[in-house]
Amino acid sequence: MTALLVTSGLWRGAPLVLASKSEGRARVLREAGLPFEAVDSELDERGHPGVDALEPREQAIHLAREKARLVSTRYPERVVVGADQTLAFAGGVIHKATDFEDGLAKLRKLNGATHTLHSAVVGVRDGDVLFEFVKSVEISMRKIGDRALAAYACAMGEKFLMTVGGYEIEGFGANLLENVSGDLFAVIGLPLLPLLAELRRIGQIDEDIET
Repeated sequence: MTALLVTSGLWRGAPLVLASKSEGRARVLREAGLPFEAVDSELDERGHPGVDALEPREQAIHLAREKARLVSTRYPERVVVGADQTLAFAGGVIHKATDFEDGLAKLRKLNGATHTLHSAVVGVRDGDVLFEFVKSVEISMRKIGDRALAAYACAMGEKFLMTVGGYEIEGFGANLLENVSGDLFAVIGLPLLPLLAELRRIGQIDEDIET
């Protein structure tokens, strides 16, 4: 599909570079009509020095910034967007599962409780930060029986290990949730409206405002 902001004449310059392998984030940009190419930053999130000493919100912004800067070295003069999510629960951080049993154990912790997702976005050009922000969302999970949780995890397959919390709100994972307070785009992993506002502010999207 042709990027609509290009065909409408409102997009300026080269396509964005999305420093992420997340299909959810790519889908958000694609459906919003933004031109982009997605590149895996290959950042070792868990092994990144000092990250565990940061609060969950700061972890998200720090990792998003590092991802964008890593990819920026490969794409000079391009706007690179890095993104990261952290899941805060019971005073700590829950990371992506390492295997099925680990994921199921984490899902049991979240079962019937409320957790917070911090979704960070950083825009970088040639290593310099152009913008950064974090959107936080409160998510309440339904109380679900253990057999149903295991069946859900099996049905998700590989996707079960690809998202923080083990669910995709835009897909089958919505069946686990009771309430979401905040930006749904942030739950997917890319708060779209503030991102579009920043792209307009830096001149990547034409404001087209009459004066």
